[in-house]
Amino acid sequence: VDEGQDFVLQDFRLIRAMIPEEDDENGIFVVGDAHQRIYGRRVVLSHAGIDIRGRGRKLRINYRTTEENRDWALQILEGMEFDDLDGGVDDHRGYTSLMHGEKPEVIEVEDYDSQIDAIVDLLKPCLDGECSLSNTCIVARKRDQIRMLEEALGDRGFATYRVRRSQPEDRAAPGVRLATMHRVKGLEFNHVIMIGYPGSGKGDCPRSIYYVAATRARNLLSVIISS
Repeated sequence: VDEGQDFVLQDFRLIRAMIPEEDDENGIFVVGDAHQRIYGRRVVLSHAGIDIRGRGRKLRINYRTTEENRDWALQILEGMEFDDLDGGVDDHRGYTSLMHGEKPEVIEVEDYDSQIDAIVDLLKPCLDGECSLSNTCIVARKRDQIRMLEEALGDRGFATYRVRRSQPEDRAAPGVRLATMHRVKGLEFNHVIMIGYPGSGKGDCPRSIYYVAATRARNLLSVIISS
C-alpha cells in the first residue's frame, strides 16, 4: 500500500479482509507520509485490525530533493503536528537529504503580467540548451491557473505539456510541464516553478499541498509570489 496517509479507514478494513492476519502475518506493507496528506484523512491502522506496534520503521533519508529544498519546504509546515499513521506523533528529527544544491529562489511580483515575465526569465536558459523544458514543471493550485499559463506561455513561443489527472505523463513529449499541485504528487523534476505560497492562516491540507509541490524539485526550486 503506497500513499497510505490518504487512505480512509474503510480502505484499510478492506485490505485487512483481503489479507487476514491469521493467514499471513506479514502480508501487508504500508508506506505513508503524513506530511504529504492532502485530503485531511487521519486513520489509526489498529482501528482497521492492522497492528504495527514494534513493527513500524521511519525512512529518514530523502533521495528525491536537495537538503536546501527540503529545509525550505519544511518551513511551510511550521507549527503543524503530524501523526505516525497509528495514533502517535511524528517529528522531523533525524531526517536528511543526501544531495545539496542552490537555495530556493523566491520571486515577488506585482501582477499577473510580471508573473509571466518572471516565468519566461526562468525558462530562457532552456532555450539556450542549459536546461530541459521537459524536465521543468510549473505548478499552481487550480486548473484555471494552468489554462491561463498554457495560453500565456504559448503566446510567448514556449511549447507546453499539461500533466493531466486522467493519463500518465509522457516524459518524451516536448514542452515545459504544467500541472496542478494535486496532480504533481508522486512526480519529480529537475526544476519546479511554484506559483504562490500559503499564508499562515491557511488550513493544514493547503499547506501540505504546497509542501508536496515544493518537494517535487530535485535540484532547483523557484517560488513566485504576488505581493
